[in-house]
This record gives sequence, C-alpha cells and structure tokens, in this order.
Amino acid sequence: MDSISRLNRDERRVYEQLRLWRNSQARREKIRPYIIAHNTALMAIVYYKVSNIEELMRIYGFSERKANKYGNEIIEIMNQYKMATGIIDHTLHINNNIPVPMLITPQ
Repeated sequence: MDSISRLNRDERRVYEQLRLWRNSQARREKIRPYIIAHNTALMAIVYYKVSNIEELMRIYGFSERKANKYGNEIIEIMNQYKMATGIIDHTLHINNNIPVPMLITPQ
C-alpha cells in the first residue's frame, strides 16, 4: 500500500485509529512509531481486512514476535470498526489497471 487513496472513507477512519494507537504505543515504549509499524503496513492491515495474528504475520514488516506483541491490540481496533473480516484478495478489484502492491506474503 503506497497510497491512502486506495482506502474508502470507513477504512481511512480505521487507518487513522491504528495510527493513533501506534503513536501512543511508541510514546509509552519511547521508540519511534515506524519501529512498531510503518504507515504502509497499517494501510495494508486495513486494506486486506486482517482478522488474526496469523494474517497479521503475512503483512510485510510483521514478524511473529512483532505480531504477537502488538497483534491483539491491532485486531481489537479492527474488530471495533467491524473491519476484521479476514484477508481479502484485492487483485480482482483493480481499478484503472493500477496494480495492487504486494505487502502481503504468500501462504
């Protein structure tokens, strides 16, 4: 995910909540926010509708360790907004021949 324009209005709201959570978490841990997750990873989480730790580990930048450390809070936010529906294959929904970036690893 290289552009927030791929997200609809509801997805953008969830993305912003994930950013707020990440920034708050980074302040508590006294680390830079990108250490927890890059913006592109947060966009991918919302775009692909990640619903569990295993799916989160498929998002580029989320190792097993990082997914286990932050995953429950991320999934909770996704659930609050009813976005955690499971990995969605967007390759069939490409608009204007714009390729969907691969921020998700194959199973």
